[in-house]
Amino acid sequence: MDIGDIIRAGASTFIGSRLSGIAGSSLNLGALIAALLKLAPGGAENAEGFDISAIVERMKESGLEDIAASWLGNGSNQDISQDQIAAIFGSEELSSFASKLGISLGEATGGLQDSLPGMVDQASEDGTVRDSLGGLKDALKLLGKFF
Repeated sequence: MDIGDIIRAGASTFIGSRLSGIAGSSLNLGALIAALLKLAPGGAENAEGFDISAIVERMKESGLEDIAASWLGNGSNQDISQDQIAAIFGSEELSSFASKLGISLGEATGGLQDSLPGMVDQASEDGTVRDSLGGLKDALKLLGKFF
């Protein structure tokens, strides 16, 4: 599975999230992927800026090491709260993310609660983020061509 597949799977989970509410089901997959890319640390304008390891690093900086470890490891993924999502991304960034998608802040953080653990889990192997996701830079460049 390459990073493009991981991002698409995460976006699909977000759309189907029980926590993103009814608004999530009306989201456009492409718009959601673009918004996810901009939400990632560094605020990427294209897919090259999407860095799952930077998200994991922010989790660790926010005192969420145990949650990050569960997502990176081979066992079940621990749940994450809306406040913890805000600690990772910041309130302003989450508000902007929700606004771009035309959904409430609660729906945005709810969708991330459901989708983010799986994205990190799929991008990891043996407790760390995989360096080679089928050619990370090439996959990001390919995904960037869609936007």
